[in-house]
Amino acid sequence: MEEAARVLGARPWQTFREVTLPRLRPAIASAAAIVFLFSFTSFGVVLILGGPRRATVETEIYRQAVTRVDLETAAALAALQLVAVLALVILSTRLERRRPIVGRGARSSRRPAAPAWRRGNLIVGLVLLGGPIGVLVERSFSTGGSYGLDHYEALGERARQLPAPATTALWNSVVFAVVATAFAVLVGLLASLVVVHGRRGVARIFDLGLTLPLGTSAVTIGFGMLIALDEPPLDLRTSWWIIPIAHALVGVPFVVRTMVPVLRSIDPMLHEAAAVLGASPVRARCEIDVPVGMRGLLVGAGFAFAVSLGEFGATSFLPRRPEHLTAPIALFRLLSTPGDLLRGQAMALSVILMVLVAAAVLVIESGRSGDEGVVMLALRGVEVRFGDVPAVTGADLDLGAGELLALLGPSGCGKSTLLRAIAGLEPLAAGTISLDGDDITAVSPEVRPFGLMFQDHALFPHRNVGQNVEFGLRMNDVDPGARRERVGELLELVGLAGYERRAVTTLSGGEAQRVALARALAPAPRVLLLDEPLGSLDRHLRDRLIGELPAVLDATGTAAIHVTHDHDEAFALGDRVGVMHDGRLHQVDPPSEVWAAPRSLVVARILGHTNVIEGPAGIEVWRSDAAVIDPAGDVEATVDRVHFRGVDHDVRLRTADGTGLRFVLTSAPTVGSSVRLRIDPERVIRFD
Repeated sequence: MEEAARVLGARPWQTFREVTLPRLRPAIASAAAIVFLFSFTSFGVVLILGGPRRATVETEIYRQAVTRVDLETAAALAALQLVAVLALVILSTRLERRRPIVGRGARSSRRPAAPAWRRGNLIVGLVLLGGPIGVLVERSFSTGGSYGLDHYEALGERARQLPAPATTALWNSVVFAVVATAFAVLVGLLASLVVVHGRRGVARIFDLGLTLPLGTSAVTIGFGMLIALDEPPLDLRTSWWIIPIAHALVGVPFVVRTMVPVLRSIDPMLHEAAAVLGASPVRARCEIDVPVGMRGLLVGAGFAFAVSLGEFGATSFLPRRPEHLTAPIALFRLLSTPGDLLRGQAMALSVILMVLVAAAVLVIESGRSGDEGVVMLALRGVEVRFGDVPAVTGADLDLGAGELLALLGPSGCGKSTLLRAIAGLEPLAAGTISLDGDDITAVSPEVRPFGLMFQDHALFPHRNVGQNVEFGLRMNDVDPGARRERVGELLELVGLAGYERRAVTTLSGGEAQRVALARALAPAPRVLLLDEPLGSLDRHLRDRLIGELPAVLDATGTAAIHVTHDHDEAFALGDRVGVMHDGRLHQVDPPSEVWAAPRSLVVARILGHTNVIEGPAGIEVWRSDAAVIDPAGDVEATVDRVHFRGVDHDVRLRTADGTGLRFVLTSAPTVGSSVRLRIDPERVIRFD
């Protein structure tokens, strides 16, 4: 879009104002709402750095309730804040749904940034993040004119300002965090199941209701629990359990936000298969949803644990008892009292707390890594129509990170239309398309992080090889130096190193295919969509590229959907194979399973299993590899035709009742001869 504006005479600043900025407005507004929400509900930072002269709604709720014991004023302020938070959450959610996906979600090395930007980001990160952390660590070891562990050793002694030693507060925080995490995981998992599988109205209420604690201040939550749980049998104000309950309430939204996308990505057919095998709906959830969602559950648990460790506002209302003291509360009380020794202890306590939270964050990141097998792209109930004519009907499909899915079917079955719908080039009549749990159905094609490779390559004839490959990078305003580096890297990967200045009109079919592949991979797409890219090549070249294509995709970590009408090609390329016919996706399974156990007669015929035998017990399909010539065989047939295929023979036969058969045999019988065949029952497919 930006390039089109420049071609039409727009200057860079005009292009930004007229084209780039309007596309960024929803994202900017959504980010601004989130930042405003965070600042609006900030408590600890304002209380410590602002002091009494810089009061906010958040700190005033605390002061009115704790210092002045004016619960009515505190309740009014809390209600006002809750209304504002609710409005901001609704606004942010709506803006988030409108926001286009502009990022590639790829590794940093796969979408090169300008060196100046990299250096600038590094400097800003070091100054804003590394600087305060470095000073904090240095001050924790500083003891007058030297360095030592005095402040850390003093944490084991009880300060006058604390009801227990700081080490006790640390232990309490860890115990509270473990218990709160257990509560948050249990409640979050059950709530996620309601959000994903519950009735629409109930699911929406749960979804919005569980978002509120994420935006509502911890002070409001703590104050609300203090005034709500004040009468028997729920008078928990002095109970040990009120702290982990409050922490769990803050942590539940994190569990839900990590679990819901994972649960939504589970193929409904898995539950159907479990039901057929005798599992009740509850048992199916336990046997399928919980194991599949375990990684997301661990990530949510890590978030809940980290939030509980650092939680301050919700527990600041509780009495000063040793069993209630947490590390953040102890830290606040140490910092609130003048004195170098107490301040040094506060620094040491901060460092220990920071290390514990960092450990929880590492657990979160380890839970997020290793994307193999995790559903990235999900289609649910996708339908495409051309007028009143259905082209694709009810397509459900999942694509894992790094997976190559082969989409197999005869011409006109809708597989290319489905590919174009995923790319955003065909509007959906029904259904949704989601990426990493985010609905992208309404996102325009140019901002979807997908690449599309056509059968005829569609190389720009007026540009050389290097200019073709770098085209997508230029459209994304990648620095020229980074573009050259990326082009060289990809051409070397596809075996065309040094071809940058070659005219595309001088390339062979295989070379043009490799250039098209490099061009599609250059912007680092999350998913590469391949529309019969090998169909126009000769057999030798196609076989060679079938071996090279998966290696290139593995090297770049790119997931792909490969459309083809050739089942040999689909089985050679695909980690899984999806079979389409008349606009419907009939089966998606590993190649060996599709070949050995087609789920329907339609799939069997597409795979070339043409030996259909009807009988009183149902329909049998004899696979093309099910027969061997055996004089003691039960089936007698006459040989009509023999086609030599190099290592075996495609043999067509006819039985006495006129039934046509076709098998792949290692030996070649004579045309016109009568032979007996033995059918391997393990290679017979039966349909009721």
